[in-house]
Amino acid sequence: MLCETLAVPRKDLAAALAEHPFGRILDGQLAINEVERVNADGSVTAYCRFFEGSTVALLAPKAFEPTMADTLARLHAAMPDPDISLTVNCYSRTQMYLKKGWMTAFTDAMASSLGDYLGLTSHGEQLGAYQLNLTLLILSIGGR
Repeated sequence: MLCETLAVPRKDLAAALAEHPFGRILDGQLAINEVERVNADGSVTAYCRFFEGSTVALLAPKAFEPTMADTLARLHAAMPDPDISLTVNCYSRTQMYLKKGWMTAFTDAMASSLGDYLGLTSHGEQLGAYQLNLTLLILSIGGR
């Protein structure tokens, strides 16, 4: 079904799923979950556990620039002038930015929008009982 939906042969499924992660709605928020591997039998293993009764959707990537602009606009609506920020970008997201040539635009946007900032990369994030991937966490302080 995944091969048919993504219009790829089985041998290209892993690469297609790297661009189309799974999404779940948890407490009204989208949780993104990356596929770890496509197994020999065609089944898929993700980096997280999908709990019984979970509704899972296949996500399509959004364009980088408007998505980044929206992220920063939402941050500035809540905190117009942050003094210092800590950013944690998922490792897979960092790799995607490098592969697509977006890393300079990403770091430039962070530097021009977040005040002084420290950027880190992690191997997935935990939100309560849920493992997330391909996420960006921004913690900002200040904003007089």
